Amino acid sequence: YNLAELEEGMKDYAMTPATVGGAEARRYEGISLEKGGDMKVIEYHVMRGKQSVRLIYNKIGSTAADEQIFETLVQSFAWTK
Repeated sequence: YNLAELEEGMKDYAMTPATVGGAEARRYEGISLEKGGDMKVIEYHVMRGKQSVRLIYNKIGSTAADEQIFETLVQSFAWTK
């Protein structure tokens, strides 16, 4: 992925710096009105060397418990190489 291009599409979302698996990341959060409803969006953009990764959560009717499961997954992310 070209993260610079992806970030252009995230400009309407709140961005906070984050860490994923020890790598610097950007965490985006907001609500998307596309696809028929209020969809919660949480997205992490990570660049590690030449590798880029997106971790994405999208859910209509999202709950705090749903979001916590995703955040736990993100915090447990580890690079294997």
